[in-house]
Amino acid sequence: MSQSEINEFRCRLSNIVTIPDDAWEMLAPDLKVIDFAAKSYLIEAGDLASGMYFILKGFVRVFFSGQDGNEYTKAFRLAGELAAPYSSLILNEKSKLNIQACVEIRCVFIPYDLIRRLYDLHPVWNHLGRKIAEIIFIERERREWELLTMKAQERYEKFLDLYGCIKEDIPQYQVASYLGISPVSLSRIMSQTRGRL
Repeated sequence: MSQSEINEFRCRLSNIVTIPDDAWEMLAPDLKVIDFAAKSYLIEAGDLASGMYFILKGFVRVFFSGQDGNEYTKAFRLAGELAAPYSSLILNEKSKLNIQACVEIRCVFIPYDLIRRLYDLHPVWNHLGRKIAEIIFIERERREWELLTMKAQERYEKFLDLYGCIKEDIPQYQVASYLGISPVSLSRIMSQTRGRL
């Protein structure tokens, strides 16, 4: 793990809470950088999760696999964001989520047993854990609100706001899945959007 990667990771966490040097030294030695090829899985549904991933380069898709064989995209996680199957980690049960590299990615792996130990070693880690949980809660509530109240066209425009920088690297069926619409409906919306530009 290069010093610049360590610095980037610490800087991202410090945007949430300020991490004192003594607390940082409790975490830094156990961090590991992992590279994943495009389309490989960080975790698959049915696996038992062991940690979180901080994306340094590239992006991943977080999705569920339905019994009908369809995929239901929950989110995309970009460089500078965390990706993890939180319920698997917290409840120590098999993951219901898949996390897949959409392109070649590089990430920091943070073991969850280390995170739990850190909670007892320094108050800043509890503070960080609470802030991350709040961020996840707010994101989930906003996502539910969008799916339940916004029209498909509005959801697509919101998608472009969030993920426009990577849209060329995402297959249309995955975008449609994220929006909760069919690929045919997405094609129609995209045509209408292009027609207005």
